[in-house]
Amino acid sequence: MARALCLLRALWLLEWVQLLLGPGAVPPTWALNLDSVQLTIYTGPNGSHFGHFGFSLDFYKNSNRSVSVVVGAPRTLGRSEEETGGVFLCPWKAEGGQCISLPFNLYDETQSIGTQTFQTFKAGQGLGASVVSWRDSIVACAPWQHWNVLDRNEEEAQKTPVGGCFVAQLQNGDRTEYSPCRANKMSQFYERNHFREDRRYCEAGFSSVVTQAGELVLGAPGGYYFVGLLARAPIADIISSYRPGNLLWHVRTQFTYDHSHLQYYDGYRGYSVAVGDFDGNPNTTEYVFGAPTWSWTLGAVEILDSYHQMLHRLHGEQMASYFGHSVAVTDVNGDGRADRKLAEVGRVYLFLQTRGARMLGAPNLLLTGTQLYGRFGSAVAPLGDLNRDGYNDVAVAAPYGGPSGQGQVLVYLGQSEGLNPSPSQVLDSPFPTGSGFGFSLRGATDIDDNGYPGAKASLPIPTRAQPVVMVTVQLMVQDSLNPAVKTCVLSQTKTPVSCFNIQMCVGATGHNIPEKLHLKAELQLDRQKPRQGRRVLLLDSQQAGTILDLELRGRHNPICSTATAFLRDEADFRDKLSPIVPIVLSFSVSLPPEKDGGAPALVLHGDTHIQEQVEVGRCRVGIWTVTLALPMSQVEVTMWVSVGKLEEAGEQVKNSQNPNSEMVELDVPVRAVAHVELRGNSFPASLVVAGEEGNGQNSSDSWSPKVEHTYELHNNGPGAVSGLRLNLYLPSQSQEAWPKLFDPNCDSAPCTVVQCELQEMARGQRVMVTVLAFLSLPILQERPLDQFVLQSHAWFNVSSFPYSVPALSLPSGEAQVQTQLLRVLEEREIPMWWVLVGVLGGLLLLTFLILAMWKVGFFKRNRPPLEEDDEEE
Repeated sequence: MARALCLLRALWLLEWVQLLLGPGAVPPTWALNLDSVQLTIYTGPNGSHFGHFGFSLDFYKNSNRSVSVVVGAPRTLGRSEEETGGVFLCPWKAEGGQCISLPFNLYDETQSIGTQTFQTFKAGQGLGASVVSWRDSIVACAPWQHWNVLDRNEEEAQKTPVGGCFVAQLQNGDRTEYSPCRANKMSQFYERNHFREDRRYCEAGFSSVVTQAGELVLGAPGGYYFVGLLARAPIADIISSYRPGNLLWHVRTQFTYDHSHLQYYDGYRGYSVAVGDFDGNPNTTEYVFGAPTWSWTLGAVEILDSYHQMLHRLHGEQMASYFGHSVAVTDVNGDGRADRKLAEVGRVYLFLQTRGARMLGAPNLLLTGTQLYGRFGSAVAPLGDLNRDGYNDVAVAAPYGGPSGQGQVLVYLGQSEGLNPSPSQVLDSPFPTGSGFGFSLRGATDIDDNGYPGAKASLPIPTRAQPVVMVTVQLMVQDSLNPAVKTCVLSQTKTPVSCFNIQMCVGATGHNIPEKLHLKAELQLDRQKPRQGRRVLLLDSQQAGTILDLELRGRHNPICSTATAFLRDEADFRDKLSPIVPIVLSFSVSLPPEKDGGAPALVLHGDTHIQEQVEVGRCRVGIWTVTLALPMSQVEVTMWVSVGKLEEAGEQVKNSQNPNSEMVELDVPVRAVAHVELRGNSFPASLVVAGEEGNGQNSSDSWSPKVEHTYELHNNGPGAVSGLRLNLYLPSQSQEAWPKLFDPNCDSAPCTVVQCELQEMARGQRVMVTVLAFLSLPILQERPLDQFVLQSHAWFNVSSFPYSVPALSLPSGEAQVQTQLLRVLEEREIPMWWVLVGVLGGLLLLTFLILAMWKVGFFKRNRPPLEEDDEEE
């Protein structure tokens, strides 16, 4: 697969593996730190340094619960100094150490059965491109392992990268191979079948994952001639079906279906793969895989059920952005449903699975890289619950990010709304520029048995987890202070002052934290005022603040400390009206690092401060009492409220001003609404078509004239919409009964269906869809005198809004466009023989008329009688 190989070679600048282990903390106080100072370094054997040691990673835990790190190095030199790849096992030690190589059969093999000869080629196979572990087995894949079949008739299947995987059982030392795309069919067979079901270029094992039930799922982006596929088989069946010495054997494998639609061509389905629960049934497993070049490099991520029926398809938003480069599944908002994190190189998309949702709309959160060429999102990994707050956390890598492009790993904490959009910690690579720190990530495994899940990033320096400390702080003061009551005396001047006590109680809890904790607490009085203008001071030091050293012992039961503060003389400050708030307590927790390499120290990430504000009451000094008479007992207030950032809001939006005033609660429901309009037009509105075909008309003009039906979607706002789908139906053939009106109902007449999908449409945005149709003149000329109406029909619907607030209604609508077809007969010259026949016919008719008149005596002259004749009578 040329494109994928080019990308990987650009990223294969990995020499080490870093294990990042860290806890977080929960509100009200959190202490999260993945220690990047005390590093544990692992190295591979000689020669693995240049073999991309750390290209893929996973954890392995044996029956004794001891943890090792599985490291893939797909360009390690094997036999005859060829790049066969390798896999290494690194036992966990705090001081690091050497990794051992796992032995596999790296020799080319040949087997003859009947008239056919099977061949495998393992040079450049990329062993270790992906590694996964399950129980006592480690699966290491070589996606570029080649396969060929020769026949005595000089036919062959061609040498192609079918790919394959090796299964190492560490308990008994057995080795098993699995190559689902091997077959004994020749190339002529695929040619006769128009290359349908062609799995010769699978590259099986390019990505891999194992379900909890032990089913191995392999991504094969080159399958079906680079359409891509997934191959599934239980590891137990792979082991039981293997026949040593045979190169072709049967393993019950389920493949995804081949697709002939143009959108799937060169789509690389299976480039990345993950599993999760997306149908609400915990007894079934759904499969997520990325297709970064689907639909002409737009990219997509598809979710299939166990029958390989599609549940969801998520599209990219930018061509060639490699949407679906990496995928991860975990529950980040604690609702018990798996959520998806989809990455393109530069952006990570978070989709939250909601209850009863039939389709996924716009992403709930976008995390975008900020550094040029950083490749933010190249790897995404669930870390488990780092800070033990009930929400799973996620690590995102930018292998070429950081100040100098040396690589970064960013940790994002889960919360009820999804992920915190700001990273809780950014880990910079300790290696030079170009090392690709973070290219591969793994997490959610406790490797040092301290009760916290760890993580590891490509490049092998474990940074161990630091336990989470949850600190509970209480500040207790009296409700009111009477300035006239002066019960305290200043030690220096013996001046009586009004005073009050401040009691502070601090307790700490956590999992696997030390028995002794040192806390430093800083107390600040009247912090909203500058130091010279503060109205209350501590009685002992006559300062506005102090630092307290607190030591928690045993089970960290709360310890309390009391301080006394006094109100200064009213002549020493100006502000006599505003309340004396706040009293603020901020603290940090620390523990010296142990020298024996044991559990790492407790460190507050970024020296985090937790604040508790307490209002001491309104100290009225020299204040007049004013009575305000209100002439009305009821006031009607109209407020126009404008709120922003609804993408991150819940079902209610709160704002507080003057919280000490009389409070009246009024629930104002916030609803998302948008008015989307669909309009259609025909160009031209009417069309004049000749009733009969002229003489000598060229056959190339049989498809004319053309008609354009244009539909325009306009979002009139006020909100944006997402998941918009437009279906357009245009008749493609007339009905057999030849009605005078084309019916757009596809149940009664063949129609062409145009489907358009739009992920998001902002307010004021317009989208235009134009369908160009050519009329078939030979068909129309069979009915030269009938008038026709060409009619198309379009409808649209919106599946969701890009907001967390409920929708008032989901927009939908339809429109029709008609084109009148007017029929006229063409003017033609009258044939000469028609003229001659007419003239001759007229002359003949005139002759017959004359003869008839002559016969009846019409031409005989009757003269009037003369006078002589009358006399004779």
